[in-house]
Amino acid sequence: HRHSRSQLLHALVGVVLVTTRYGRWMVPPDHAMWIPAGTEHSVEMLGDVSMRSVYVMPQAIPGLPEGLRVVGVTDLMHSLIVESEKLPQGGVLEGRG
Repeated sequence: HRHSRSQLLHALVGVVLVTTRYGRWMVPPDHAMWIPAGTEHSVEMLGDVSMRSVYVMPQAIPGLPEGLRVVGVTDLMHSLIVESEKLPQGGVLEGRG
């Protein structure tokens, strides 16, 4: 499958295997996989897995990576990913509430 938005897939618990035509990546806990918009990929969960994804419109932030990569997740980044679940669909909050 593929998405019109870029995906940051974060493995909270367990290991995720991401496969594309460019290769395969293991995403262990405390890491995330950056998958650029339009990239055909599959996701396989190895054992018990808990994961979260954040989706980003390609034009939202200039300079986002154009290639696939696994990145380390800091405590702050982890908290932001988990808290992003509270955002409404589309990720835009109304007002300052």
